Amino acid sequence: MQEISGLTVQERAETPRFRQQVERRLPQQTLDELVARYLAGLPTPQLCREYHLGKSTVLRLLRDRGVQMRRQGLSPEQLPRAVQLYESGWSLVRVAGQLGVSARHAQDRPRGAGVVMRDSHGRVR
Repeated sequence: MQEISGLTVQERAETPRFRQQVERRLPQQTLDELVARYLAGLPTPQLCREYHLGKSTVLRLLRDRGVQMRRQGLSPEQLPRAVQLYESGWSLVRVAGQLGVSARHAQDRPRGAGVVMRDSHGRVR
């Protein structure tokens, strides 16, 4: 990890001074606009580009303002249910819809837990 002034980039980003700099640079109206645009459906990568901020900064700004995040993937509590549904024959898209996550998240966590995935025709890979 790169060091800046004796601190790693990660440590520097977590310091109160750095956090205040972002807050000072963006007026309250801009922060309110960022939150409203996220709630209206804009994805975080687009917000990052438009506001010239890193993804972790955008996510922190939203989280600090109590915004419910979208598509956070499967929680540890949801994993057994996802595995059960998938192994009973449900498609990844259907499992994802049932659990409120993306199909990619519905695939990655079960695969990491050792579940054998099927191809798009239902055959074991």
